[in-house]
Amino acid sequence: MAKLKKIHSIFINSQNLNVLTACTHDSWRTQIDGFVGRLPSFERKIELFGEEVMFPAQKEIVGIEISSAVNYVADVFELDLNSEKLVGEISLLAQILSKGYLWDKIRVEGGAYGGFCGFNNISKIFSFGSFRDPNISQTFENFSDSLSKNPISQEIIDRSVPSVIGNLDSPKSPSAKAIGELHSYLSRYSNEAKQEVREAVLSADEKSTAKNLKLLQEYHDRSQKSVIGSKDAFDNAQKDGLKLKREQL
Repeated sequence: MAKLKKIHSIFINSQNLNVLTACTHDSWRTQIDGFVGRLPSFERKIELFGEEVMFPAQKEIVGIEISSAVNYVADVFELDLNSEKLVGEISLLAQILSKGYLWDKIRVEGGAYGGFCGFNNISKIFSFGSFRDPNISQTFENFSDSLSKNPISQEIIDRSVPSVIGNLDSPKSPSAKAIGELHSYLSRYSNEAKQEVREAVLSADEKSTAKNLKLLQEYHDRSQKSVIGSKDAFDNAQKDGLKLKREQL
């Protein structure tokens, strides 16, 4: 009970409160003040500290068995990036891989409903994924090959830039804009940092892209892999030499 009370005092505490609103006038203040006044108030003696989590090298891929004719494949890893320039370039690279190599190999040739990758510029997590995928081993191989067997030309880079910039600067409703500003505030993601990301996307070239592909290969060696699929699919994947740690849902 003492631990629960401690958790309660951290999260349900008017002294640790951030208020998000999207309004055109100040009439909301009375309502917010009344709401905040009803919340418990504790002294801010407890601070939350981030703890670095180190994942050991994965010897087996986690496989969760379900009753399904298709599979859902995931491969994720964390990047240690302190440069907004790299954040912009990796964001662009994720778009290039999703719309190019992964689409061609996993969706068109492999028959999955989708194959993609993404990069979260806050958590610095890079992720590969596929859904409603008839394959497992080949999909993991395609994830890896997209980084090592996929030369990217300046023409491909230039075609992808507008899409990435559009995602960064797309029109937003007042509520969506307010939520975005709150996320930026909580993650200390400044407007100056956002501008550095934009400039990195706009200035990307073949040389920086090839360098970042090699960087992703290095981090990919420490990735965490998992798949959700059927018993038969797992049997076939293991016959192909895939090491699976199988669990039933």
